[in-house]
This record gives sequence, structure tokens and C-alpha cells, in this order.
Amino acid sequence: MPESEVLLATVPRSDHPAGISAAGPEQNGNSRASPGEAPASPAAGRNSSSSSTSSIIEEAAPGPPRRPSIWQLPFCSSDSSWLHVTNSIVYFITFCINVLANSGAVWRNVRAVDRQYGPILTPAGWSYYIRDLSMFLWGLAVACQNLAEHKGWKNGLMACIGHSWQVLWYSDSIWLVLHVMASPAGLTLAPLFSLAAMLCALAVQIRLAMLIPRLQEELQAEGFDGVPALGYLLYMFPTSLASGWLLVQYCHSTTLAFQVVTGSEQVSLTVGCVLLVLSTAVALLVLVRFRDAVFGLAFTWGCVAVWVAGFAVQDDYRPDQLVAFFCALVLGMLTYCVAAGPQLALMGVAAVGGG
Repeated sequence: MPESEVLLATVPRSDHPAGISAAGPEQNGNSRASPGEAPASPAAGRNSSSSSTSSIIEEAAPGPPRRPSIWQLPFCSSDSSWLHVTNSIVYFITFCINVLANSGAVWRNVRAVDRQYGPILTPAGWSYYIRDLSMFLWGLAVACQNLAEHKGWKNGLMACIGHSWQVLWYSDSIWLVLHVMASPAGLTLAPLFSLAAMLCALAVQIRLAMLIPRLQEELQAEGFDGVPALGYLLYMFPTSLASGWLLVQYCHSTTLAFQVVTGSEQVSLTVGCVLLVLSTAVALLVLVRFRDAVFGLAFTWGCVAVWVAGFAVQDDYRPDQLVAFFCALVLGMLTYCVAAGPQLALMGVAAVGGG
């Protein structure tokens, strides 16, 4: 047999370890070595096997512990498929309740009830359009969450929000039904649900403001661009609009409840003014801490609506009008300072990152 054929016959296959031919260890031991080649000793084989094993162990050794992911927080969930379904169902129920309440087909609308029990700390009728804007943006967010995306920001935002939107929608819908029914018992209980909706909106707003920077870091660490401007528009903005408006709405609802229970305009006027001042203090803290210009704009919108609504009833200024005017002035000026300062720069960075 030629020497080249002998060399080809002794070359092992690629799917077998080195030193063992495809025919097995028996033929490998009886195979002829090529001329001038010394047989490999068993000790050398053991040394090569041990070195390869140690290199594999070194490669498989775990590195430094990775920073906890944003989706591993206690109140977040990595599986958001069920959350998408429940959000869609609850939003559909909330949308139907709002349509029935605003159309006046079943009950009187909100403006008719306000005219009956106003005008103390009662916002103008046009101010309720901010609710429609929030519902519209929430509807876009619910529709957007069901679309497929592979950049991670949508599931990250939904995991940060959790089921808080559903609690907010349920509480606000119950307040709306109790308000338009205009029964004494319903108007007395309505502030409780308005308070629940307001606290839930503030909680979601604060949680998003605190977790979005961490979410940006997690997404960028995984190779994504981060949260685009669309994420802020559909998930952050409606929550900020709702929290700012619900602060004023809670003051209005509580004022009506005290007027129904006590029957005294002076008591309801005092309670309404005190609540509006306290709400302004809360709005100032939130605005200064998180620099959310949309939240400040929504709260200023509600205070201006209370101030303007008083002119449709009488010519003289009432105390609640004066309080609403100064609250709107303070919040409006601070909101302008926030919007003209670093807030716009941050949104510009988000828009560039999303593009």
C-alpha cells in the first residue's frame, strides 16, 4: 500500500476526540504510525485531557454578579401577556362608562350636576375635556401594548405600571357614576373614590419617574436604544395629566360632599379652599422633585377652570376664586420655569434616542 494511503487511513474523524479513530480504540491501537513519527505516550494523552478540561472549567466559570434587572423588582412582572388582556378589558369597561355618563342617555351629565350643586370650587364645563384627552392617550397605549415590538421598552413600561392603571380606571369610573347619579348618598361617597383615583395616579406618576432612568440603563445594557418619545407620550403623559387634574377634582368632589351633608355654603367654602391650598402644596412638591411640566399644566388647567367658572355666576370675587387664581398663578409660573429649563432638554434627549 502506498504511504499516502496509510496516512489517510489513520487520520481521525472530526466528530471523534483526538487520538481515537473512527473505527474505535481497537483498530487505533493496531494502526500503523507514519514513518518517523513516535507513538504518543499515555501520560501525554492524560496531560492534554486534563489541560483541556481545566480550560473548559475556566471558560465556564461565572463572572461577576450581574446587576438586578428592572423586571425583577417586587412590584414588577416579567410576564406581561396577562396584563395586556386585563388592561384591554378594564379600559373597554371604563370607556363605555364614560360615554354613557357624558352623553346623558342614562344619567345627567357632569356639567348638569355641577350647575345644580355649584358654584363653590366648581370647574368650568370645558375643563372636563382634559379627561377625554387622557382617555384618548390611554386608549392609544392599550392599543400599542398589543402590537409586537422587539426593542423592550414597551414591556418594560408596562411592567413598571403593573395593574395600577386598572385601579385608577375603576376608581375614577365609580366616582363618575356616583357623581352623575346625584343622590345624596352617592355624592357623599364619591370623594372616597376620587381620593383613591388621585392617589393611584400620583403613585404611578412617581413610580414611572423613578424607574424610567433605571429602565433606560437596562435597555441600553441589553443593546436597545431605550425608551423613545412615543413611550413618554402614551404611558407617561396621560398619567401626569390625570394626576394633575384629579387633585383639583378631589377638591371639587369633597366640597360638594360637605355641601350636601351640612347644607352650609360657608362650611363647604372653607373646606374647599383649605383642600385646594393643600393640593397646591402637594403639586409643588411633585413638580419640583420630578420636573413634570405636563402634571403642572394639568393642575394649572383645573385651577384656572375654577377661577373662570365663577364669572358665569356672579360679578364679585368669591374666596374660592381668589384661592384658585393664586394657586394657578404659582403653579403656572413654576411650570413655565420647568418647561423652559432642563425638562425640554431631557425630552430632546429622549426624542433623539428614540429616533
